[in-house]
Amino acid sequence: MVWVAVLLAVLGAFCLAFGAQRQGSAVKADTGGLALSTHGLLRLVRNPRWVFGFLLLCAGMGMNAIALVMAPLTVVQPIGAIALVITTVVNTKDQGLSMNRATVVAISLCVTGSALFVLLAVTATQENHNVSSEDELTIVLLLAIAVAAFGTLAVLFRHRMSAFVYILGAGVLFGFVAVLTRIIGRHLLDPNG
Repeated sequence: MVWVAVLLAVLGAFCLAFGAQRQGSAVKADTGGLALSTHGLLRLVRNPRWVFGFLLLCAGMGMNAIALVMAPLTVVQPIGAIALVITTVVNTKDQGLSMNRATVVAISLCVTGSALFVLLAVTATQENHNVSSEDELTIVLLLAIAVAAFGTLAVLFRHRMSAFVYILGAGVLFGFVAVLTRIIGRHLLDPNG
């Protein structure tokens, strides 16, 4: 069951990477950059490349959600890093660029590290199916604290905050999304309700 989840997570990473690339290239071609108006958004919804990217993103999110329910979080989540690698390679090819040696080494190390971590996690992780109500409440409270903390930082230091703080906040919230997806998915499939 775990290996099926790993396969779904890898396929989901490919779908997410190609979907983001398809949508990004459609936005760039249709709007000429990042400026997007309401009229431009309606044009994108009719753009087959953008819609195909959207469908790939939905498929990737679905596969990732199923993988999170089927296998431990420590096995599935590291596979998401592969999506960044795929996006880098696809965008390089799409824009007619070549990768330098440092980029190839970084990509190789990222893929190797992710693969080794997943292999180690598959053999070392003990599945814990029981998440108590107290644990769920703790997770939600920690999420509320994280949202309040990063939201307060964004409001108070909007113009003086470095990109690193935004990246850190996005990473923390991404982790909570994965945990909550797993908990909710397991509750939905629980025969006891």
